[in-house]
Amino acid sequence: MNFFVVSDIHGMYKQFEEILSYWDKKSILVILGDLIDRGKQSYEVVRKVMDLQKQYGNQVINLKGNHEDLFLKFIENPTLEYGIYFRNGGLATLKSFINDFEVKELSKHMDTLKIEYAQEIEFIKSGLSYYQVGNLLLTHAGFESNLYNWQDTSPGEYIWIRDHYQYQNKTNLINIFGHTPTYLIHGVDDIWVSPCHTYIGIDGACAYGGQLNALLISVEGEILQQFVVDNGGAERKEKLKLLLELNAKPTFISILQNIQQKYNRTDQEMGKYFGFHERQWRYLLEGKIVPRKEFYSIIYNTFSEILTEEERSLLMHELNDSGKEWSVEDIEKLLFGDEK
Repeated sequence: MNFFVVSDIHGMYKQFEEILSYWDKKSILVILGDLIDRGKQSYEVVRKVMDLQKQYGNQVINLKGNHEDLFLKFIENPTLEYGIYFRNGGLATLKSFINDFEVKELSKHMDTLKIEYAQEIEFIKSGLSYYQVGNLLLTHAGFESNLYNWQDTSPGEYIWIRDHYQYQNKTNLINIFGHTPTYLIHGVDDIWVSPCHTYIGIDGACAYGGQLNALLISVEGEILQQFVVDNGGAERKEKLKLLLELNAKPTFISILQNIQQKYNRTDQEMGKYFGFHERQWRYLLEGKIVPRKEFYSIIYNTFSEILTEEERSLLMHELNDSGKEWSVEDIEKLLFGDEK
């Protein structure tokens, strides 16, 4: 069994139609949410997915994204929610449903929306929080990856969570997610696969001039094919390339993150390895604690074999001229003094 996965269409109907041309109609189509907002044709996208479900039944799976959540909260209480919804591209959605939509006639348009588009609203409500099958866990945003039982994830986190992919995946499942544009993860709009192969990000920021990505993947988690519909052209790609080059230089925090990823260890395990609390390890990664210079020596001496040349150079640059080597046992005192 194979799955054709796409996410974060955001009203970009033309690009959605084009990416669907790669769907072989044999695999299961899974849409990871955010059909609406930002783009000008959200209504057409919603209707397209509704028609696909009507035609193909259970072969089309639709998940709810955070923009569907924003839309539904706006429908419930427009006077309270219109500010945050409009700031997140909601006005474009409303204009795609009602051509002459004007904010000053909000009450009248809301009546029209609820009466004439009741089916579309019910469809948006029906979106799943997640879809789990075989080795795959498909979500809009992610899940609480620090939990041993992923089903204990708070319902809102499936559609709103950020940065979960930076932590060890304690499940045996491969999480395919959208929500976070991949250029924020690895500097380009292409599909991102984590070093541990348990996270796959596919949001190509199509509505921002990026690209609409799709993935054909087996139920066992083997990536069979990737598809792209470009919406940004060479100029955006060149800018992202320059940005990636600027951000490519390692920092001490990125070195610690890379070490944790390569060893696939939790915050608690990393803290225990160095002899201090997981909270203190998180503070290091978040930049809330500036370590003493001696800690650079500990990292260099302990992990030199797996560091890149650039990473070793950065650590050497930060070391004291004395060249004194510090043992791992000194780490808590060096970093935090007498604080426990």
